[in-house]
Amino acid sequence: MTHQPKTLFDPVEFGTPKQVATQNALLAADPVVATMLDSFPEPAAVLNRQRQIVLANDKLAAQVNRSRESLIGMRTGEAFACINAKGASDLCGTGSSCRFCGNANAIVNSQAQLEPDVREFRLLCSSENGVEALDLQVWTNPLTVGGEQFTVFAVRDTSDEKRRSVLEQLFFHDILNAATALKGIIKIWPRLNAQQSEKMHRMAGDLTDQIVEEIQAHRDLTSAERGDFAVEPEEIDAAELLAGICALHAQEAIAAGKHVAGPQLEGPTSLLSVPLLLRRVLGNLIKNAVEASSSGDTVTVSFRNHGVPTFLIHNPGVMSEAVQAQLFQRSFTTNEGRGRGVGAYSVKLFVDRYLNGNVTFHSTAQAGTTFVVTLPVASKDDAAESA
Repeated sequence: MTHQPKTLFDPVEFGTPKQVATQNALLAADPVVATMLDSFPEPAAVLNRQRQIVLANDKLAAQVNRSRESLIGMRTGEAFACINAKGASDLCGTGSSCRFCGNANAIVNSQAQLEPDVREFRLLCSSENGVEALDLQVWTNPLTVGGEQFTVFAVRDTSDEKRRSVLEQLFFHDILNAATALKGIIKIWPRLNAQQSEKMHRMAGDLTDQIVEEIQAHRDLTSAERGDFAVEPEEIDAAELLAGICALHAQEAIAAGKHVAGPQLEGPTSLLSVPLLLRRVLGNLIKNAVEASSSGDTVTVSFRNHGVPTFLIHNPGVMSEAVQAQLFQRSFTTNEGRGRGVGAYSVKLFVDRYLNGNVTFHSTAQAGTTFVVTLPVASKDDAAESA
């Protein structure tokens, strides 16, 4: 028996090409199985014990933009181009993030318990436009053919449904809060003295700006997901940009009892990027850092430019392993009862697809949590060409 390397979730073992071909012939020759699979209203496949596809319907091939033949032998994460299924060192079902994947768990549980399972899961997939977020629901069911055990796998793409739900909850929650506060100011304004009126005038202006910003953010994220967001790189002074963002978030209600330190700067502060998107990306990260901090904590924001413009946002808190594994997925949220889950996802979408950069993070109990945004754009010509 060949020794299989230890993995972080499920065995790495694959069936040999000959075994997979034999299983494919067995299932394809069974009129009940073949008819059942083709009659499914959703993308579907039959998997072997090694979680490989041995028979697929046309709907699955169309969903992943591959031929039915090319799917044979693949695991489901590989078929969907999951970014965590990168090759020999990170095979589908064997990585740390797979432990929190509804797809992997549904398959493994159905195989182990010999019973149906149904779960929701999220994937970040490689595509022609960069990284694409998918929200899916998977059904698994045991199947025995010719004395051999298989798993029926069916999947439904709920991305549009989830996307609308998440964006609508986020958008309506935030804009309704701002509009309600503005309505309250307008209602009491006639009864205020001159000093109070001046204060309310500033607050009303801030709230109006916030409402406009929320509408623009909703519009821009929708446009960005479609892949038709227009970008125009401009010269930016990182010191000025960060000073404004830090000052803004230091005044928010969620920052009460916490400290947002002024930006720490190293190297030239001039860079070329898209001001609106960069401000939104850094604002989201700083706001998330403030929300994740406890009273008395300090959020630090740094900019370093030693050839590559780099932004770092740090807070003393630590994210759980489950949160780290799912953070950039669109509908994942750590805020129960709220339609969150867009902030970190939008950061990755904007940075990867439109700012030509990269966003990473590391989070440990000893060092806290740091998000790192790098923007390796050297010139306006380079930026315009890649945009």
